[in-house]
Amino acid sequence: DDSFDCVVSVGVSGYMSPGTIGEFVRVVRPGGVIVYTISDGHYEENGFKPTVMDLVDGGQLEIVEVSEEFASIPKSEPSYLARVHVYKKL
Repeated sequence: DDSFDCVVSVGVSGYMSPGTIGEFVRVVRPGGVIVYTISDGHYEENGFKPTVMDLVDGGQLEIVEVSEEFASIPKSEPSYLARVHVYKKL
């Protein structure tokens, strides 16, 4: 708990469940940063959005930035787009 300054997760969101975000919050120190990439479809359809909003509303997390969509896997199917989500643990 509260042991790391930052958690970075890139290219593995398809294997994550929404509960993973809570684990990221648990292990990052207050003031620490959480950065991960995820497609809008996975974020919306698999429960990440309400999980993140519960953490924000509960005063545990601040949304610092959500990037524009980009092709996160070069030479992949063009329809696979992701965003970078950046949060700060409060």
